[in-house]
Amino acid sequence: MFRHLAVSALASVGLACLAPSGFSQGALQSTGLGEIDPWGIGAISRAEGALPVTLWQGSEAEILRPLLTRINVRGLTPVTRDLLTRTLLSPSRAPTGEGSDELMAERMRLIWELGQFEPYIEIAGRLPDTENMLTAEAANIELQFARGNNASACNTVRSTTEATAYMFQARAVCFALEGNYSSADLALELGQEFDGTDPWVRTAINTIRTLPEDPAKLAKVKLPAAKFDTGLAIALSMEGKFPVDPTQLATINAGFAREISNRKDIDRKLRIETADRAGLAGLMTPEQVRNAYRLEPVLLPPQAQAEPMTLPGVAPAEPPKTEKPAEDAEEDLTNAPVNPLDEALQLAAKRDAEPAAIVAAIRRVLLLSQSNGAQFQLTSSVLVNELNRLRDVEAIDTNAEFFAIASLAAGNNGLANRFQRMSDREGG
Repeated sequence: MFRHLAVSALASVGLACLAPSGFSQGALQSTGLGEIDPWGIGAISRAEGALPVTLWQGSEAEILRPLLTRINVRGLTPVTRDLLTRTLLSPSRAPTGEGSDELMAERMRLIWELGQFEPYIEIAGRLPDTENMLTAEAANIELQFARGNNASACNTVRSTTEATAYMFQARAVCFALEGNYSSADLALELGQEFDGTDPWVRTAINTIRTLPEDPAKLAKVKLPAAKFDTGLAIALSMEGKFPVDPTQLATINAGFAREISNRKDIDRKLRIETADRAGLAGLMTPEQVRNAYRLEPVLLPPQAQAEPMTLPGVAPAEPPKTEKPAEDAEEDLTNAPVNPLDEALQLAAKRDAEPAAIVAAIRRVLLLSQSNGAQFQLTSSVLVNELNRLRDVEAIDTNAEFFAIASLAAGNNGLANRFQRMSDREGG
């Protein structure tokens, strides 16, 4: 389905390259000084990869709209995702025909679903009409909530005059975060007059208001699963410390995944899981994803008490009795491996780890990711430092050629050549 859009974009690029300069000037002269064309508003320049303004030339809005409507950004490859992003963020001339406004709403929807939040805010803030789409003000509130900047988000909410279902729910969330639940209820009631309210917001607020302070009682409360589909849901999920449902993370907007991963108030597991999704969508570099796998500091147990000082002729005092740690004491799981990649990284970092064990761990995680080209490239890039430290020929054994492929996927040709020479010496 995206192929049609990509072919159209690439064809426009080809026409722009082949057309004489007079053609472009004539097209430019046809633009009057009347109302601003919303399609002429973009977020990237030609130097940043924008496509020519003649991108949609010869295309009709009635034909393009169903194509854009059917695009599922989660199913795109990195190449098509990049092309779609450049296409949507490029300023252009509007397609012909009826339905240009509806097509603009689809354009903005896709920009948001691609996780391009800041470009969305930039474009939406300059559009003459934002009907049927998230306004720039609302989008900025969503972004600030996702980043954990609740005070900044609520300052914007308090200053806005926008009366929409979203803004009333945003007001309710801000009141709830302040502990003002009566005002939160009032905002929710006023929001019921509009379509598009999320009933989960009310459920989350009601849960947070009744949470007991006693940890023992809190442990018995059945909390709703955290949601990450909006900034409002993220703010409430974090405030209530709701449990993470893997199915919610599987469909998370990659932009929200990136923002959550960069937060300082989340646990290591959530940081890694969100970084993986943002990295797979190309919104985080392999180095940034690798950094998400960093270990958290763990408090060391109290040092053993020093032996008491003794004096000549004086019997030493008996050391104080200490309670024997319970055999079923809870193990510190702060840095427990989250996934096979985490396990491989932690094992490779241990100085006393056997080379063969490291090789096996790296091979395992690469094998698990090789069915998905983008995942294999990301995993290889995250592991490139560990691959580079592998020197034990016997431990590498028959994995040299496989590791050479992973090195190529990571863009390290020199390392790939080293593994390939190793493979040749070992006979593959």
